[in-house]
Amino acid sequence: MGVTSYLLTEKPESPELSGSMTEKFITRIYSFNSSLMDDILTLIPGTGVFDDSTDRDGFFIDYNISSGIGYGTLKLQYTNDLNSPGSSLVANNLDVKYSLNINMIDKMLEETYNTAGVLVYRTNWNYNLFEKFKVDPAKPTNIDSNYPILTFPSWWATSKSVEAYNEADGIKWVWSKSIPAREKDDTGEYFWKKSMGMTKPGQEVFLRPQAEISEKKYCKHIQDAENFLIPGTGLRDPAQRFRWPASSGGVYRWLAYPVGLENDGKYWIGVNKYLYSDKWDTDGYWAI
Repeated sequence: MGVTSYLLTEKPESPELSGSMTEKFITRIYSFNSSLMDDILTLIPGTGVFDDSTDRDGFFIDYNISSGIGYGTLKLQYTNDLNSPGSSLVANNLDVKYSLNINMIDKMLEETYNTAGVLVYRTNWNYNLFEKFKVDPAKPTNIDSNYPILTFPSWWATSKSVEAYNEADGIKWVWSKSIPAREKDDTGEYFWKKSMGMTKPGQEVFLRPQAEISEKKYCKHIQDAENFLIPGTGLRDPAQRFRWPASSGGVYRWLAYPVGLENDGKYWIGVNKYLYSDKWDTDGYWAI
């Protein structure tokens, strides 16, 4: 029986039936007091919603509304098949449509985080470890034979950050991609000898998938679409993540920002986007 409300009176010619054996359409026609237009708009079902009535009119797909001096007319159209031309699951003032796009981006090797936000990068991937030796004037200059590398520190395998390792402080050990220059002081001359070589030579970047989620709300009024836009750029999770990780434990994964308004000729559409990263810097919203 369509929409039931004391604000609406179903007209005698309602319902109108159309379609074919496989695609049937029902149009319910109502009259209402024109002064109640705003209230009437709140009664219109969401597109694609199955009418909750005893005789099951079908899925609501469209409406037409007109207003005269005293009374207006509202037509609600239903179908038994959502694949029928003109039907939609998203074009209404209540539902939000989410879509996912995957971009492939290059990231620095040092920015390798797992999905839990834990840095898994190891400095030995793309840095050599050098040990400092003091030149002994009594020894020949053959570095390889006269200054052997006997051991290497255990932290070589676990050091995670090129910027924040305390073990290789440049006094006894240093991380470097090329051999450091010799040094001199009052006590003599020093040189660096490679203790351990990098484990991923020549690799500086890796290819990483990045999710971009588009959030669209279809509205009958431009003000509703404007109110849906995110107020500026910020860190927040989308309501639909398509199985991508959520932010947690101080690890911010989604950068949200408003895209703007669109109009498809029938609805105003507010559009927001969410961009995924392993982690976002809360100070400037730049990926790190």
